[in-house]
Amino acid sequence: MPFAAMPADGQRQPIPGAGGADKMIVQPDKVLALKKELEDARNRVRDFLQDKADYLRVPPMAADPVSKDASGAFTATAETAVRVAWAYVAQLSNTIDGLDQAAKAYNLAEDTNTSTFNRQA
Repeated sequence: MPFAAMPADGQRQPIPGAGGADKMIVQPDKVLALKKELEDARNRVRDFLQDKADYLRVPPMAADPVSKDASGAFTATAETAVRVAWAYVAQLSNTIDGLDQAAKAYNLAEDTNTSTFNRQA
């Protein structure tokens, strides 16, 4: 998702390389906090999918046709939900990448390095 810088004159300028039709306006002082929140959300969804997605596939409870059909329908729906969730993870990753580009455009990389260093200390 591309981001637009908001210069002092109020005229929005697209971030180079952001591309796409959707725009998100983020105040420069909020970029790193938003990036962190989205990374946390992405990681929670990704970790759930990696750890639990296989549990959504349900074998038939019995050998009868109704149980087999129900199991197949449930599993198909679950697999669709998993695909959609992975697409959401990919969209979050793209948005995070855009925020990273915005941070670089706003020269916030130093702030990122400082905050990472302070958390590790």
